Amino acid sequence: MTTSTATGRSALTVHPLDITFEVGDLRYLALDWAFPFRPGSREAREPCLVTVMEGQPHVTTVDRKWLEEYVVRLSECDVYDKSIFLTGLVITNVLGGDVTEDGRDYLKKMNNEWVDFICGVNPISLSKCLPPGPYFHSNSSLKPVYRLYDDEQRAFVAALRPRPNPSHIFAPLAFRGQRYDRLSIAVPPRAPSKVGARRPSLRIVAQDCYSIKGLRNSLCSSAYYDHSQPAPFTASVVQRLVDDGAEVLGLSKPGCMNGPQEDPTDVSDFLPAFNPRGDGYQAPAGSSSASAVAVASYDFVDAAVGTMDAASGSCGGRQTPSALGCGLWQFRPSQDEVYLSGMVETYGARLDTPCVLARDLATLRRIAAVWVCRSMPPPPRPLSPYKRYEIICPVDYCLPGMPNFAQQAIIDGFVTDMQIALSAPMVKLDIRDKWRTTHPAGAPDHVDHFLGNDLAARAFDYGFYHASDRFRAGHTEAYAGRPPHVTASVQRRWARGATVAGSEHKEVTRRMAVYRQWWLDHVFRPQEQGREALVILPIANVEPHYRDDMGFAPTSASSGQYYQSSAVDQLFLAPILSAPDVMVPVGEVPYLSRISKRTEFLPVVVNVLGAPGSDMALLGAVEKVMRSSGRPMAVTTGSRMFSVK
Repeated sequence: MTTSTATGRSALTVHPLDITFEVGDLRYLALDWAFPFRPGSREAREPCLVTVMEGQPHVTTVDRKWLEEYVVRLSECDVYDKSIFLTGLVITNVLGGDVTEDGRDYLKKMNNEWVDFICGVNPISLSKCLPPGPYFHSNSSLKPVYRLYDDEQRAFVAALRPRPNPSHIFAPLAFRGQRYDRLSIAVPPRAPSKVGARRPSLRIVAQDCYSIKGLRNSLCSSAYYDHSQPAPFTASVVQRLVDDGAEVLGLSKPGCMNGPQEDPTDVSDFLPAFNPRGDGYQAPAGSSSASAVAVASYDFVDAAVGTMDAASGSCGGRQTPSALGCGLWQFRPSQDEVYLSGMVETYGARLDTPCVLARDLATLRRIAAVWVCRSMPPPPRPLSPYKRYEIICPVDYCLPGMPNFAQQAIIDGFVTDMQIALSAPMVKLDIRDKWRTTHPAGAPDHVDHFLGNDLAARAFDYGFYHASDRFRAGHTEAYAGRPPHVTASVQRRWARGATVAGSEHKEVTRRMAVYRQWWLDHVFRPQEQGREALVILPIANVEPHYRDDMGFAPTSASSGQYYQSSAVDQLFLAPILSAPDVMVPVGEVPYLSRISKRTEFLPVVVNVLGAPGSDMALLGAVEKVMRSSGRPMAVTTGSRMFSVK
């Protein structure tokens, strides 16, 4: 039951039958959506906590062994607790209803008071509206139960109300956490695959730059939120995962206007999330910092849909993508405009790219299959019964060494494992030298002269500025000439973007297209049958950057000191090439924390880039390396990426 009351520009939906309850330190939510149910057992009482189990259609009697195994499998879910939810038991999809004597003895020990059976109902439709798991029995109905977790790391800008049925609309969840400044996140139960009819659903977070039907975007700007309208549809990359069964738990905080996540000393509206790695006070990294924080902090979050480009990895002058800052797996697909449907434009169609962050490679591959295999055309290369791998290490930023020698040793070890697993030679590539001898006709001998020291940055800033044209104009008109308030770093980028003429941007875009084609022709060489080039990018030097450190941005919009990155630099490569890449957690380096006064550890992540269109082959090659070398294919939540024995 819901009621709606007009409140100006929108309607307030009230859920009077929602129930929250606590068992010890655990908090739960039972939704007002309910499955009508009148138990036949006289012992059944209301209210009580109930477990629903799905039986087998040919079974008339259940025994202790079946019950014990089912409870063990249900207990794999963090929402379910057998000591709480077995007061009542409902078994569906059975031919008849009876429990053996040893089964009743087991249930009695579990403090079960009554058992009921639902027979003769279409098992497919029943499993959709009454899946296995915990329920709250009251008012002759079964209400689905969700566990409430506090957003301790402040990664979420909004928590979403669970949708027991896909036809239900998305809506914010209006419950605060146990601490005053925290949100509560409602987490649905999920039955393990051995219990349910389909594989366990993913629990995901979507960055607050993707449309979610019925919700407004904020882009971590109060001015933008006030100006925005409820979305008429859900973004394509999110909807595909929802269609695959994923549960969207909430929206994560992007950087202001979906730009690079600012240092906490620069923000004005929304506090940046707290990175759990190391001492817990490391500065945010990249526009998807909060998305990464959610995955690195909470076991109840499987993956996050974020954004990735070179500009989003720049924080206060530091080039640090979110996956590196939080030590996660990350996959960015080959750029395809189908993915951009429902994504708030940030830099422009050729530079905006979604990405997924996860703790394990299996989840990454599962999401990639949903995204890529349903939309991507066959790769533009000859088919071959075998692959001949080649590992490309650009010496411009990969070899011979980095300032952090411990980090370099970890990267070198991973490259060696790649050579062994893929039977692949390592080829050192000097980009500037190769360009000098193979550059296109009419281009200068020096690639930096062709691309310009800040060419890529100016292209991003032009797109970043003009993507907000309608917002700035609309806000200024609506508020009697008052421009929208945004962070200082966004103001600087807008000011710089405003100085880039359309003709200059067109020329910049043309040159990047030439550079892209040069990479395809001389590095990836798709015309060579069976050859698969994998480019290794170390990303950035790993060192501590604390939340209270002042950023390195310039004091004036005209200063060029903030932008010293060349378009040749590694973080610009994938967006310019529209190529897929995978960020792989490969190790940790120690540092002495000025916060904890002890040795802590920071993640080391390697970026592996493939040719455009090689998405699934790239993921397959990385998995082969990890399996062959015995490297862990998953990281843990908390301060360390890997469990310490």
